[in-house]
Amino acid sequence: MSRLRPLATVAGTVLVAATVLGACTASDPAPDPPSDPVTGPELVEGMRDGVWPVADVGDIEFRLAPRGLELVAMRPAPGWQVVDEEVGPDEIEIDLRSGDVRTTVEVGYQSGILEIEVDQLFDPPPAGPLRLGGAGSVDLVQDGEAVLVGDVELADGWRETQRSENAGDAELGLRRNRSGLVETWEVDARVDDGGLEVATDYEIQGLASP
Repeated sequence: MSRLRPLATVAGTVLVAATVLGACTASDPAPDPPSDPVTGPELVEGMRDGVWPVADVGDIEFRLAPRGLELVAMRPAPGWQVVDEEVGPDEIEIDLRSGDVRTTVEVGYQSGILEIEVDQLFDPPPAGPLRLGGAGSVDLVQDGEAVLVGDVELADGWRETQRSENAGDAELGLRRNRSGLVETWEVDARVDDGGLEVATDYEIQGLASP
């Protein structure tokens, strides 16, 4: 299967991650989030199977076969390791790790809809504004046991769908609709053992192209 042409800027992924090409150790600085969680074909005619680069985590290649999804390969980038893998006709789920950064890549297919998701956990998060790929960035501020959502900068086409600040927890949701595709970002920041922990979730879904 030929390699699909990557998007210039999908959304700041599916998948959520950073420039983490080398293994991280406890003394290493936290990695920066990825420029684009997931890139794929031009997506003007729907979602397609093939090779999808997932930020700097590696490449996932899958097929849409008559019986459903088939995993061709997950090729981790240097410094990343696959720690768990589940493959079924409706869903592929792969867990990877690099130092203290954990990433889950999921591909789902149901009723003609193809969805790719990338979840990432940063503990601790990178310093400064958290970049959400091509979607923009958000400032997350820890104030004692509270987490505050500061400045949010969004790229064209993106809008806020959720913002909440509770005791020890803050959430932010973003969404973009384009060419029959739906893209979302969810950011969940909380105080854990006195430090800030940030989980990000990027999803893109649309009709699967033949």
